[in-house]
Amino acid sequence: MFVEVSDMVNRQQEVIDSIDTAVEETQVHVESGRKEVNTAIVYRIKARKKLWIILFISIIIIVIIVLIIYFTVIKKK
Repeated sequence: MFVEVSDMVNRQQEVIDSIDTAVEETQVHVESGRKEVNTAIVYRIKARKKLWIILFISIIIIVIIVLIIYFTVIKKK
């Protein structure tokens, strides 16, 4: 009977060890994922900033073109 109990404990210990290893690997993956998400947030902020700059420059260019057209074509009439 003690041999059977010992055998059951040993089998359960293997399962517990594999669970422990899986938990440690998961912790490493979660930490890696957190770092990647933080990097993605930084890239997204930079991309949004660049988008606003491009939009602002586009609006300035359109205003300049409209002013040039106004003063050259419409103002001459």
